[in-house]
Amino acid sequence: MTKLYLDFDSFFASAEQHFNPILRKRPIGVVPLDVPHTGCIAVSREAKQAGVPSGASVSEARAIAPEMVFVVARPDAYVRLHHRILAVIESCLPIEKVRSIDELVCDLVASEVAQGGAVAHRIKMALSAAFGDTLTCSIGIGPSELLAKVAAEMHKPNGLVILNEPDLPGSIAHLRPSDIPGISKGMSARLAKAGITDVPSLWKLGAKEARGLWGSIEGERFWNA
Repeated sequence: MTKLYLDFDSFFASAEQHFNPILRKRPIGVVPLDVPHTGCIAVSREAKQAGVPSGASVSEARAIAPEMVFVVARPDAYVRLHHRILAVIESCLPIEKVRSIDELVCDLVASEVAQGGAVAHRIKMALSAAFGDTLTCSIGIGPSELLAKVAAEMHKPNGLVILNEPDLPGSIAHLRPSDIPGISKGMSARLAKAGITDVPSLWKLGAKEARGLWGSIEGERFWNA
């Protein structure tokens, strides 16, 4: 069944910008504690555009973007916002699974698949109406949850990518195996040793080959996904 994967952009940082208008359109980092030697658990899109990577330390972030503002995380506030967001999305489309505080999956029935782009835009418009333009999400639609997640990560922030089965693997051929969720750095190196260095060669693997390369049933599960 076709899946719609929704991934909020820089959720903790965007949430803080939603709560506090003064922080909007500014590079901010969300930190676990108000201490100088800590790292960011999230950075805003403005910080990313300035070159600050996710997970940067406070000192690293300030070296890249001296105007960075740091905010201590408020998990309870994010959870309350998360539940409000779910209610808005449910008004547009039933949620199949909540994967994390900022990621979720919906099934698309046959009649919705043909209108996948319109469904995604309806969700985005409903979120904008409820929360303004600060809390944006990237949406991917694909023939499996994994491929829908890949699609959601292909055009961030505020993106929409639809992967149609007849176009695969060509539509993701430009990605590296390490860009696919579930392929760790170590697994990527193992694949490279086997001569699998791009997505088209990864796509050609058989289920048994994948199981052998992974060394467990997880390889076959990945192949199925």
